[in-house]
Amino acid sequence: MKRLLGVLLVLALAFSLAAGGNVEASPDIIGRLLGSLDIPGKVTGGLAVSGNLALVATSSGVLAIDVSDPESPSIAGSAGAGGGACNVEVKDSNLAYALSEWSFHTVDISNPGAIHSPGSVRVGGFVAGGYPAPFPYFGLSGDYAFILVDRLYYNQLSLLSVIDTTDPTNPNIISSRELQDVYGRGEVEVASSVAFVVSDGIHIFDVADPTNPVRLTSIGAMGEALGIEIHNNLAHIISKVDDTISLVTYDVSEPGIPVFLGAKEVGSAQE
Repeated sequence: MKRLLGVLLVLALAFSLAAGGNVEASPDIIGRLLGSLDIPGKVTGGLAVSGNLALVATSSGVLAIDVSDPESPSIAGSAGAGGGACNVEVKDSNLAYALSEWSFHTVDISNPGAIHSPGSVRVGGFVAGGYPAPFPYFGLSGDYAFILVDRLYYNQLSLLSVIDTTDPTNPNIISSRELQDVYGRGEVEVASSVAFVVSDGIHIFDVADPTNPVRLTSIGAMGEALGIEIHNNLAHIISKVDDTISLVTYDVSEPGIPVFLGAKEVGSAQE
């Protein structure tokens, strides 16, 4: 049994979302551990929250934790995910998605005490960033999931794969865009029919037609891109050059012509 060191984050997220996602921090909340529990197996990846349910990726699959009482969280159920999950995302109150090293799984969370995976699909390679590497973030847009598949193990190409989950019992890959020069952490962020793929830089794709992603441009020369968030047509990128971590911002209101706005050092990789 391993104690989930990030349970405070789980509870904070659940508390925030349960209260409408707009909780004002106060001295009574900041820095106070609300509750904890032991997690069976090993926490291998990310977490996601749906109402009072926190989903955690573990070496056994997806674990559902009831956080309706923040001071006494409890395990509600679990679902297998091809031997272990390396990340999990929530679509809505009924459906979540999980990635294992080699496959994509839909997870029915409508009954927290009996969550299960009604369908899965092999992704044709190794999920980029999969455990034990930094866990992959995958993009969601409607009924579509966007993931980066690393095929270097086959001396072939990386793929931007799009999975249609309209039928959760039968998710299927509707397109796989070959990427000869994209590799790395495996994060995909989708905003307004545009996919941002994180690797050595940021690679931008028009995915208005999910069956035919079109590469628009790339943002490079920033060292190693570690993550990205898109908000109000701004791309906020965490990058690492040598041991320096910086926040880099681009205007992506015209995705094919990103405009550099500035960069600020925020820390050291050794800290």
